[in-house]
Amino acid sequence: MPSSEDVPYWARAITKQKKEIERVKSPLYKAGPVDGKMFYWEGELFGPAGSPYENGVFKISMDFPPEYPFKPPKVFFRTKIFHPNVGDRGHIFLRMLTTDYFSPIHTIHKMFINLHEMLTNPEIGEGDDFDEAKAKLYKEDKAGFDEKARECTLEHATA
Repeated sequence: MPSSEDVPYWARAITKQKKEIERVKSPLYKAGPVDGKMFYWEGELFGPAGSPYENGVFKISMDFPPEYPFKPPKVFFRTKIFHPNVGDRGHIFLRMLTTDYFSPIHTIHKMFINLHEMLTNPEIGEGDDFDEAKAKLYKEDKAGFDEKARECTLEHATA
């Protein structure tokens, strides 16, 4: 059995965080490594009740760099979603996932909690990156935004 010195730091960090996820058993998401590859995870984020994403199941992928937990993973929505912080190809505009703001305190569990929070509380303030057309609709016509988000959820994210 290899000693802890033989295991890269990022692998130890991810293994520890995997145990946290197993212990917490969050009702907001489920996630884990794919085919035993600790550097590539897939998860499912469950749409918040009372939101246009309610009953939606959104597939998420996480690709961890060797510099993790000091550099953020690449995180993508694999399920189409209508949201100002998610691009058309699933890339996520979330401050905590940028190199400038990422920190080792942002565990995998916290990243999923923040993604879930983002669904009902998008980051669309000054200095944030977002899809301008979706953000404008969200700010100026919330009911119209919710209708489009609900339609997209029903079409692409129902289990």
